[in-house]
Amino acid sequence: MNPYLTNAQALLALSKQELNNAKRLNDDNIARDASGKAWIATTDALRGFLLSQGLKQKQLPKGERQRQNMLMQYGNETMRLLYGSIRNEFHENAYYEGLINYSFLFEALGYVKKFIQ
Repeated sequence: MNPYLTNAQALLALSKQELNNAKRLNDDNIARDASGKAWIATTDALRGFLLSQGLKQKQLPKGERQRQNMLMQYGNETMRLLYGSIRNEFHENAYYEGLINYSFLFEALGYVKKFIQ
């Protein structure tokens, strides 16, 4: 397995653990940090996928627009839908806006797992 996918799986496990702690402690800061990890797990999984499609390290996307373009070019509809849902819930709502809804976050962890697979 390539290092990006290995890192994505490790970050997903850490994010899940931190979200459980955040919920138990009712601590939005921990939840936001866990959300950041889930988002990075997703972007690392995308990098790993792109490498598996024959791209070289120097061709990997550097920013969000490039990630979306590469996903359109190399991914399928399911991947694009999962990516958008993950980005919305973890990156935008939880991490940036501080909108913590544990039901949504735990559901979205399942999306990250599917995206990594």
